[in-house]
Amino acid sequence: MADTTEMYFAYPFFTGFGGYIFSEEGDIGLNNEGTVQGAELIQSWHMNNWIPSSIDGEIQDGLFIEGNVGVSLTGPWNIPSYARGIGEENLQSAPLPELPNGEIASSFVTFKSWVLSPFSEKEYWAEDLMHFMTNDTNNMEYYRETNELPAVTHLLEDPEITDDPLIQGFAEQIQHGTAMPNTPEADQVWYPINDALQFMLKAKTSKKC
Repeated sequence: MADTTEMYFAYPFFTGFGGYIFSEEGDIGLNNEGTVQGAELIQSWHMNNWIPSSIDGEIQDGLFIEGNVGVSLTGPWNIPSYARGIGEENLQSAPLPELPNGEIASSFVTFKSWVLSPFSEKEYWAEDLMHFMTNDTNNMEYYRETNELPAVTHLLEDPEITDDPLIQGFAEQIQHGTAMPNTPEADQVWYPINDALQFMLKAKTSKKC
């Protein structure tokens, strides 16, 4: 089950075929052949009635917790509620599957960071604090307290993460992730693409959406 009318969850199936939002050169890749191919794959799931067309995150979560859905495409933020709903021993994460073309779907990755203000009057100590907060020991401690994966590649290979069935799938998927665009231009993408995804579910072709 997946809310495929949300760009956040549909995007991996665009990128796996060569779609993208912005390239390093600044062009937009949401109307290229790769995106169309990914959109047609998503459309086929609904046309075959594998995923209902009128689904949203709240309905999806409810169906999963009630045991009516075997797999839910979501993020680590849902681990606590899913574990409470079906029992932690019954829950496991997994990376996105290989697509028909043999490529691994590349999902969005978001992260938090510490930023040093150029106006800091205590620049040395502020930087020292940032190093302390982001060293390996404290990164892992933050992970234990919040269930937020550390934004350091080698820590994702820590046995504490790789041996955890609830989190290891997300850690593996990050290796195939794409940083979410953090530019003002990206704000102009979300709603139009979500609308296009809605239209696509009702259309015979995705090329005009």
